[in-house]
Amino acid sequence: MSLPVRIQHDNTGHDAEVTPYGELVTGAIEFDESYNATCSSAGVAANLLGPVADKFFVITNLYVKANRNVSNTVDATFELFEATEPDSATVAKELYTVQLVRGNAVNIGGLRLKLSPGVWLNAKADQTVFYVTVFGYYVNIPLIERT
Repeated sequence: MSLPVRIQHDNTGHDAEVTPYGELVTGAIEFDESYNATCSSAGVAANLLGPVADKFFVITNLYVKANRNVSNTVDATFELFEATEPDSATVAKELYTVQLVRGNAVNIGGLRLKLSPGVWLNAKADQTVFYVTVFGYYVNIPLIERT
């Protein structure tokens, strides 16, 4: 027995979709954009992205690679963090830390990591050179959270 029910967005009037097998179709809110940075000096922050008025950023994927200048015997530490300035190496909120040696990489998908509103996303490492790519999208901050 089915019920006459519609799931619909209040503002746009768009209906949710259901597959022929009864599965509710869900998807990403926005398409991902990529943001890249290179940590080319030890302890110096590299900026990936900055704040956008009335929006916060959602990280969906992260890729980090240590290039051939990184030691192959001593772990190098890479940090991804929120900062209050684009060039700040001061960590306001630690998001991800990993230790890698020369040529190693880490690729993390399936994330839904929401940054705080009004922050910069920065990276730094204690050896050179690290490459980082972040994928994600900006989302409107609900009025309830804009206090």
